[in-house]
Amino acid sequence: MDAPVDFSSFETAFHSTDPTSTTAFPDHDVVVQTERRNIRTETPVLQGVDVAGIQGTYLQDYVDILNQEWKVVQKKSQEYTNKPIRLQDPSSLPVFSYSLESRDKVPKAERLNLMKSSTDKIKEVAIEKRKKDRIPLFWVFPLRESSITLDPRLPGPAWEPIRGLQMLIEVKELSFSLGKIEPFFGALALYDIRKKLKLSETYHFDINSDAMSDMLGTYKGARVPETLTNKAMFELGTVHSDVFLVLIVNKVLRGDEDDAADAYLKNSTLKEKERKKLEDEIKESCKKLGQFRQHFAWGAAPLFDDQGNLIGQEGNAPIEIKFALSRVKGDIPTILAELEKDKSRQKTKSFPGNCTLTLKRVEETDVIEGRLDPALRKVQPFGSTPQIREIREFSQEEEGPQPFKEYVNELYLYPESINMNNYHNGSISARNIAVEIKLMSSDGNVHAEGLPVIYGKSTSPSAMTTKELCTVFYHNKKPKFLDEIKIELPFKLNSDHHLLITFYHVQCQLKKVKDKPEVVLGYSVIPIFENNRILKDDIHGVPVALALPPAYRDAKNQEAIKWVDNKKPIFTIRTKLVSTVYTQDDVLIDFLSCGQDEKSKIPRKVSSEERENRDSNDVDSEETLEIALKNLKQANNDQLVHFFPVIMQRLFRIMATGNNSVAEEAFLNFVTLCDAVRKQNLLESYLTYVFKFWSFECDGNKRILHEEMIKIWIGLVSKKHAMVSDVIKYCWFIFGIINKSMILQLEAEGALASDERSRVSRFPPEYEANMLKLIVMFIGIVKEKSQSAYRLAKFLNWNVGLFLKDLLSVMNRGFVFEMIYEYVRGVEPGNESGSLVEFKFMFLKIVLDHEHYVALNLPSQDQIRSVADVKEIFWQKHFLAGVLLNEIEITLNQSEPEIRMKAIQALCFLLNKHDFDNRHASEEDRQKIAGLYFPYILFLTNNIAVIKNAQKQERRMWMICFLYIVKECCSNLLRDWWKRESQLKQLQFLELLSEAQDAFEYIKEAESTPSSPIASPLGSEGQSSPEAAQAVGSSDDLDVDDDKKGKKTERKKTAISGIRKSVRGSRQVTNMSPSNRYDALEMLENFYHRNGNPSVPIPSPVGDRNRKNTALRSWAASPAAISRESSNIVPAKDTTRDQALSREVAMVILDSLVAFKQDFEEKLLAKGSVFFDPAFTVVTKMLSKPQSLSFLSALFATMVNWIHQFKKALFRWSTNICGELCYEILRYCNVPDPNVRSDACALLFWMIEDNFKEMKNFSRVKLQCTIGISRLVGISLKMEFDFLKISLSRVTEKSKKKHPKNGSLGAQVDEMVQRLFGVLRDSAKMKEMAWDPERTAELLYQIALGFIDSPDLRVTWLESLASFHSKRQNFEECAQTKILTAALVSGYLKMLNRFPKDLPDDFKAVFPNLDKELILPPVAMLESLEGEICQSRVFTDEGFVDLLKQGIGHLKVGALHESCVEVYRLLLPIHQKRRDYRKQAACYRDLSTLCQTIVDETQSAQRLFSNYYRVAFYGKLFDDMNGTEYIYRENSHVRLADFTERLKMQFGERFGQDKLHVLPNLKPVNVKELDEDHAYLQIISVEISLTMDELKDRPSPFEQNFNLNRFIFETPFTKSGKAHAEDMKEQFKRKTILVTEAVFPYVKTRLRVREKSEIELTPIETNIELIERKTITIRSETSTSTPNLKTLHMILQGTLLIQVNAGPVEICRVFLGDHMTNHPKPMVDRLISAMHGFIGALGKALELNLSLIGTDQLPLHKELVRGYTQLQSEVAMYMPLDTASDDESEDEVEDEDDSAAKS
Repeated sequence: MDAPVDFSSFETAFHSTDPTSTTAFPDHDVVVQTERRNIRTETPVLQGVDVAGIQGTYLQDYVDILNQEWKVVQKKSQEYTNKPIRLQDPSSLPVFSYSLESRDKVPKAERLNLMKSSTDKIKEVAIEKRKKDRIPLFWVFPLRESSITLDPRLPGPAWEPIRGLQMLIEVKELSFSLGKIEPFFGALALYDIRKKLKLSETYHFDINSDAMSDMLGTYKGARVPETLTNKAMFELGTVHSDVFLVLIVNKVLRGDEDDAADAYLKNSTLKEKERKKLEDEIKESCKKLGQFRQHFAWGAAPLFDDQGNLIGQEGNAPIEIKFALSRVKGDIPTILAELEKDKSRQKTKSFPGNCTLTLKRVEETDVIEGRLDPALRKVQPFGSTPQIREIREFSQEEEGPQPFKEYVNELYLYPESINMNNYHNGSISARNIAVEIKLMSSDGNVHAEGLPVIYGKSTSPSAMTTKELCTVFYHNKKPKFLDEIKIELPFKLNSDHHLLITFYHVQCQLKKVKDKPEVVLGYSVIPIFENNRILKDDIHGVPVALALPPAYRDAKNQEAIKWVDNKKPIFTIRTKLVSTVYTQDDVLIDFLSCGQDEKSKIPRKVSSEERENRDSNDVDSEETLEIALKNLKQANNDQLVHFFPVIMQRLFRIMATGNNSVAEEAFLNFVTLCDAVRKQNLLESYLTYVFKFWSFECDGNKRILHEEMIKIWIGLVSKKHAMVSDVIKYCWFIFGIINKSMILQLEAEGALASDERSRVSRFPPEYEANMLKLIVMFIGIVKEKSQSAYRLAKFLNWNVGLFLKDLLSVMNRGFVFEMIYEYVRGVEPGNESGSLVEFKFMFLKIVLDHEHYVALNLPSQDQIRSVADVKEIFWQKHFLAGVLLNEIEITLNQSEPEIRMKAIQALCFLLNKHDFDNRHASEEDRQKIAGLYFPYILFLTNNIAVIKNAQKQERRMWMICFLYIVKECCSNLLRDWWKRESQLKQLQFLELLSEAQDAFEYIKEAESTPSSPIASPLGSEGQSSPEAAQAVGSSDDLDVDDDKKGKKTERKKTAISGIRKSVRGSRQVTNMSPSNRYDALEMLENFYHRNGNPSVPIPSPVGDRNRKNTALRSWAASPAAISRESSNIVPAKDTTRDQALSREVAMVILDSLVAFKQDFEEKLLAKGSVFFDPAFTVVTKMLSKPQSLSFLSALFATMVNWIHQFKKALFRWSTNICGELCYEILRYCNVPDPNVRSDACALLFWMIEDNFKEMKNFSRVKLQCTIGISRLVGISLKMEFDFLKISLSRVTEKSKKKHPKNGSLGAQVDEMVQRLFGVLRDSAKMKEMAWDPERTAELLYQIALGFIDSPDLRVTWLESLASFHSKRQNFEECAQTKILTAALVSGYLKMLNRFPKDLPDDFKAVFPNLDKELILPPVAMLESLEGEICQSRVFTDEGFVDLLKQGIGHLKVGALHESCVEVYRLLLPIHQKRRDYRKQAACYRDLSTLCQTIVDETQSAQRLFSNYYRVAFYGKLFDDMNGTEYIYRENSHVRLADFTERLKMQFGERFGQDKLHVLPNLKPVNVKELDEDHAYLQIISVEISLTMDELKDRPSPFEQNFNLNRFIFETPFTKSGKAHAEDMKEQFKRKTILVTEAVFPYVKTRLRVREKSEIELTPIETNIELIERKTITIRSETSTSTPNLKTLHMILQGTLLIQVNAGPVEICRVFLGDHMTNHPKPMVDRLISAMHGFIGALGKALELNLSLIGTDQLPLHKELVRGYTQLQSEVAMYMPLDTASDDESEDEVEDEDDSAAKS
């Protein structure tokens, strides 16, 4: 394929077009919009955070990403691409009636009377009717296609945190039995009791009254609003029945916990004095120990049932939760274990207290003011005062990890325990142990204040405090703590940051008032950031120092420190980091740390000279970075996802600025990172929103990311790197990055907003050359992988198409055209590669789906100056359309329909888009668009044979494109082509119009058959669903065909999902992302295999806010929504659309014919015109098809003018068009609809008038009307003709009125109509006999014989007879009728010298009744009518051939294969004479199949032929059949009982079941004993009667069942009158032989018996015949060349087994025993001879059986031999036998037995 154009000229052509034109490429189509990221809080997340000193570190990248606004690329016309194939809503379509049954008349004022109006008026109205209610073709053409959504890419969800189920909890009450005598403090948290996991941070609440708070005195705290709210918002991503809300109640430390609780337990017995004392003690404790807490009670409540629903939820009403409180015994694991054992807490001892709260589910759309996020930032809309604390969820990420999208930097501390048993420090006791925690930034002084980063409680000095105390366990040296301490970490940590933990002993009983209750026991220190690594989540054991000096972390001071218990780690604390800033993965830390200092800076790109002169620092930094990059693959997958944006940013920086080796390694790690995040829609979201850095500074220069990525990719492919296939899996994302990077560069340089329309200088030539090089490399990969990794190749091909489509909006369009051209040329498949054809057309469809595809083709009003140059000229002007048409034309030479379908589907897809594109609705635009594809008409006419031989659906697709172009293109363009095209192509154009009628014939729903869609390779091709999408393998399965592993995993997931239900807004969708699994085949199938209703909205994963501007961003994301439902593939049958389509197609064809007639009027009017018959054949075909009433009205109006204009061709010259028109018009004259009938009457009238004007007679119309009515009568015996009679009478009336004189036209019309009425009377007769199918067939044939002198009528009635037989499945008779018709046609044509004399005409071999039936009139009679008769297509060579083919078809169905072979002997010479080798080849192929079938069926010996029955009729009710006998032929499956039942039903319904009798078939009929007024049938099964000589001449089963006229049946009788005798010697038999009037097979299913004879056999003769028949049967089987073992066994077992072989012995005993002398000696001798032959035949059969059987059948054979020996011995008693051969046979059997035993 040579380059068709100069690609460099295109860009000039584009920017030279008028920008205001609707077909011009718009300027500034691609824009970059800046969008503010959605921030929940009133202030930026990093406001107030110290971010100083982070330049050059990954923290700077983190800050940049967190603070950046989104750069979102949008295309203004994006809504015009990625449109699924659509259909117009039926409700918006005009309704077209196809019913001819209406009896309603249109008022005269509203319709034109064609019989009375002038020609000019009719012509004017016809034009108006053809213009009314026209619709675009593809509005109503359903495409049976698998690929309907070409660009499935959607933007990922907005880059925002994913919210789970939100629950608003409000604490209503916390009280105990003693009343409000002391303050209580509550803590709530969510737990998974089965997994023993804390699901949320702790919410501390304080609802004490002011009076209770005042009891704390100086420890009351600041009581800021942030810490006093009694409402909290909990959140959960996964809900299940193991989620519990756990409550811990604390109080001020007062002493022993049991003593403190006893008073509450004894409330009812507590005396007033005791109560007063208690209150005093509480007040004293609050005053002195108000800062210390001790646990008091706990409670728990389940939140969800087994289905994951909130317990107690009723509508939107809040749920009330009341806790059953208990004493705190043990730590949190103990509490959770107790809960798991007793979820209902029925066994738990209750505590006399009450805690009540309400819980309400909060929807995402609910607006709630006064919220503080977990970091105490105000959430919008906030209002005035804090009311609700949001509680942080500790996400378990069961649905997969998510990247960090908001700033969180928190450390949670959970002191576990301390062991002070071995504490010794003077007199200090270590029992009531309190733990104080501070975060320090220096170690100068242990008494210094900590950083104010600890989240305080209600009694803290402020919302953020410097220290926090844990609860105290009274008199416990080994307490286990339940506390949670939350710390806000500094943004930039350093090695000085550490936790300082101080341990106190709390004195509950103070000796002096001024004494402090707490005494320091010791200190512990925990570093939180060392060696760039943050403290790991773990349980940390640390020692306790008695005291710490200044600079206590300095190694020099460690020796001076005294430790408790020999420095054992007696204190344990668990830490949990919740940070989006710091990772705990060492590998990831090493990577992120690179570039933060001189040693680990990114090695820049250098020249070879510079490389040799590098210093050691450069070498070290390169090695460090390479090691970090290589190790990155080993990083924790979840951490890679969490820090995905930062890692991606670092990798891009390295790719852009690093040297070749590290840049390549970064590129490969980029793919590894994609693998890590593939389970979510992160790549899509990142590409759409986050990615914005297209260039990076390096040594003062800008490095362009997309340029460097292209270079790296080329290098990998050139080296055939092992990871190339892995890169391809994410090529869509890489292409997206490159494309967006290019757009961002253009935006930054002002090119997108510039008025400069040319794109030539947008990108450097080197970059374009590299891109072209890469695209060419992809061609090689696709071709290579198409054989070894089909799905991978398909995926790459798909995304290359999407990439180049995107580039058409960005780059020099001529250069992109060149890349498209090179790719299509490169993917040119070999002869055997269907997959490459599929790839090529899928690529083209994707590229051509561009929103400005029309503009990219530079449409214009074209002209044709040379047909030979059309293709080249159009390609030069309209490149993209030219590429597609060229590829489509190539596929027409393909023999595989699937390949051709791929091609035509691509064009159908485009034309569908055009018809629905409202931008190009103007007539001028539509003409220009259709003109793009005009060469399609040219190559379609060149390949019309391919189209005609295609299957229906494929043919419809080729034809709909043809019709679209013919309809929409400029009429001058079409006429330019007509005038310059060859006559052959002009005729082929008409033939295409005719084919279009067949392809789009409207079939009523009741007549249609269910259609099955073409398989989607893909699904088939079925519907995508979350379940189906989940069943796909991972990215590692791209080259694997078996997805069983993925499906098994899905089944397992589904089983669990009933227990644990995700409630995060997008998680149900994100798991369906193709970036999740990248099984390319499944993904691609789901891409464009979207079954459903186009009106179904696409679901949004995280609500509508995450799908803003979806249509404008689809280029920027991966194929994310694979389960999205879009337009239909093949909708359910829609009557409105089907009717509209058929009507529009008919209108297009009619318009085309009108235009053709105008341009070819002179040629059409010429005598012998080659155009007249083809053109009017299209008209007659339109009339023959079901049409809408509105179209018929337009057609009839148009035809009136045509009949006037072409009367010479219709009525003077030789043509069959007049006959076809007469038939169709008469058909419409018989419809109930008065309006259609009126128009048809007018047409018939004008045909008679014009025939008379032209010829001074109307003999042609007269003859053809007679033929037409005969055809109508033959169609159906149930048809009524009342409306036809009315119509004919109206025509007569009009003619007489116009021509009133005797002998004038009016009288002749009257005469013709009377003749037609005669034909209708024959029809009435047939209708009367419709109850008797045999009589009906005889009547049809009788009518045909009445038209010997009218060949057309004779053939018409024979066609009716054939149709009648076909409907009744009488295939033999139907075939005989077709063959007789062919013989008559041959005879008539030879009489008229219109048939080659040298062609064979011996039909006797297939029609044995030929001599009797081939009755022809005198030649002179035909010659006198030569101009009027034999004008239809039947009387041509083609018609003759069609008849023979139809006969062969029916013979095949009737299994008369030998007759088919004989018919081919008549057919082949015609093809040979024409030298039509293609048809000869087809004949020989069929002959080969037929002959092989004959051989196979002969060998199987199971072939079935027709059954024959004799029926005798008695009684006056049968009229002329009374006393007659007939032989009926029935199909092989019709048995005697079935046949008898049919006749009983048939005649019983006619005469009455009480008057019909079936006589016994074994007794002679005595007519005198019958009642004349009743009907009697005698039905007997008969056999074919052939003489011995005939059997010799007919050796094959077929010959013995063909050409039959003699039949026989046998009747047993005795002299006593009984049918059967008890004694064999008294049994006689009568043979009745019947001879029919003709031979079977025949054109009728029954033949009258013309001759009858009887033969009586004596008893001995009867038995002799019996033995002889058995002998013949045995010898027939043993003498065949291929004996059938099964049949042989049946014969031998039926004769020789002991229990059945008595028959021959009994015959010998009766006729050869003591009474032998009673029978004539000749008969006795004949019986002996027959027995000898019988015994001998059995012996031969046994020998044959032995030679055929295996060792497993020897036992049966042995039994048969024993039976044979016994038969011989018993028969030998009555006649001598030679047994030598039989003994020998038995010996052979024994030898075989011995041999088998030895084996």
